Amino acid sequence: MSLSGKLRRIFCILLSLSFLYSYGYTQTMASLIKKWNKARTDKDYRQKSGNIPLVLKIADHYRYTYPDSSLMYARVALDLSKAQNSVESEKKALNSIAKVYYIKGEYNLSMEASSRVLLLSAGENSNIIVADAINNMGLVLLGQTKYHDAIPEFRKAAQLNQRFKNRSSLAANYINLGICFDETSKPDSALFYLRKAVGFALETSNANMRDMAFNRIGHTYFNAGNYTEAIDYYEEVIKITKNNWERSFANIGLAKVYYQQQQYKAAIRHATTGLYMANKMNVKWDASEASKVLSEAYAKTGHFRNAYYFSRLNKRYDDSLMSEAKEKEINYLNLKRKMAENQQLVRDNKLKNQEIKLNELIFILIGVAALFIVVFIAYIIRSNRKQKLLNLRLNKKNKDIELQKDKIEQQNKELSRLNYTKDQLFYILSHDLRAPLASVQQASELLCDECFSPGEQKIIVEGFYREITSVYNMLNNMLYWAASQQKGIKANRSLIDLSAISHELLDVYEIVARNKGISLINEQKLPVWVNADPDQVKVIIQNLVGNAIKFTNTGGLVRLFFDEDELYYRLHVKDTGVGITEEKIERLFTAVGKSISTYGTNSETGTGLGLVLVKEFTGANGGNLEVRSSHGEGSEFIVSFQKKLDYVLNEDYDHDE
Repeated sequence: MSLSGKLRRIFCILLSLSFLYSYGYTQTMASLIKKWNKARTDKDYRQKSGNIPLVLKIADHYRYTYPDSSLMYARVALDLSKAQNSVESEKKALNSIAKVYYIKGEYNLSMEASSRVLLLSAGENSNIIVADAINNMGLVLLGQTKYHDAIPEFRKAAQLNQRFKNRSSLAANYINLGICFDETSKPDSALFYLRKAVGFALETSNANMRDMAFNRIGHTYFNAGNYTEAIDYYEEVIKITKNNWERSFANIGLAKVYYQQQQYKAAIRHATTGLYMANKMNVKWDASEASKVLSEAYAKTGHFRNAYYFSRLNKRYDDSLMSEAKEKEINYLNLKRKMAENQQLVRDNKLKNQEIKLNELIFILIGVAALFIVVFIAYIIRSNRKQKLLNLRLNKKNKDIELQKDKIEQQNKELSRLNYTKDQLFYILSHDLRAPLASVQQASELLCDECFSPGEQKIIVEGFYREITSVYNMLNNMLYWAASQQKGIKANRSLIDLSAISHELLDVYEIVARNKGISLINEQKLPVWVNADPDQVKVIIQNLVGNAIKFTNTGGLVRLFFDEDELYYRLHVKDTGVGITEEKIERLFTAVGKSISTYGTNSETGTGLGLVLVKEFTGANGGNLEVRSSHGEGSEFIVSFQKKLDYVLNEDYDHDE
């Protein structure tokens, strides 16, 4: 599928700009190539050590702009190093090769080159060449998105570079740490390391590291949603960089920002620039990112043919980046690295063994002297062993007896608690439930005689409703309480509207309150969102409202209203009833049955279970319960429920210093 005419014009403009940009850079490279071509005319050029740094310098200059050319010169440097038997130069060449393969996205080959550096360095003191290899191995892990595995590698490399005062490489280490923290959603730590990298890059006049750090700072701000800062850093890179790789990254970064801001034409323009440069350098990762933005941006603007083209292009890039075979090969190379480290440990152990042999004579003499002491101690141990064994057996039996005793005591307590529960249930069934049921039975018999007027029948039916509601609430409380005694209480909390539940329940109690001549008012109109178990909340409100009506005289008032603080909504149930004595308040939430239950103002019965359940359910839902009451002056029960909280946890600040 061919690109649109507009897209072809953009590519032509980019081609022209690239020629202008590369002119000064080409002059520098031309000088280096000229020196190298002159050196090659010497028949002994392969044996001259000065040629290796020259070739490596050419490879370094080409790395970010023409990675394939960089790889070719790095291999030439490796060949010259082997010809001159220069292990140090060979390691430098391998590091250069590893870096190019990383840029090209060929992570298995990059890891192999770095592993060879460590193998060549086995048995030597670590130096900046080893630090460079470790840093590149971290880059490979980073390229596989194994950020947590990469962080220790970059820190190890940074420690080596600090020890040898290699400040230019420290900039790269800190950039890589910044990338890891950015990708693991720790922007503060990422910006900390990236700004340190900028400082070292400026100090050492390393433009590539400076541009890379600026790009990553822009990327961090983009991930954090700070698009203004991201644009500033990306545009600064485009303005100052001479590095095609960083220019590609900055353009793709701008494309992503503009896409998020719905500026799709700007996104297409910058993504096209990034794709052109990525293809020029044969960098698959950048090309994949650019083609993805182009596909999505063209789709948003309705250019579906272009969107389909770049979608397929993106798929091809993604498929070629990393396969399972490469993953297995990298794991194998990691094993080779461990083998190199083990070889170093073997050499270290040999040195330690030599020291041990020097001390063996001293140990033998000490051993002879100690032998007599050991014989004496063995005699004492042997004579006391039987006694110790007997003591151990006795202690074990004592412990078993104690454990058995504790188990029996626990079972007795459980049995007593179950018996108490049974007794209370039987008491309630035999006393508190009989009265309302007998009342209903008698009224039913009277209704059957058909000797009442319609008005009187209505009064009797309303009495039925009151008595049945009372029995229902008693049974409900009794079942909840019995279950809590046997199994404990577990709250299934969710987000609920406390105001809606209270309105629903007050509609039920409106008839009871009206029959008793009590005003029932709910002052809350707006939703009140809390985190609680809806069934348990209903039991709490039912019992508080039911008790308020029960202990309020005719003509009284029961109010429901809410207030709040930072963490809780508080439900207030306030009545103008008979109030509660101080002595009774102390036992209000612990005692049940006849010891605490009293008749209401219209001789209503109760079990005393309701407030116990209110207390237990409030605690199970993470709330608090408060009682304000004076005898003869009414009561106010205040229940606190946890609010719905929307918040973001800040990541811990993570850095070495």
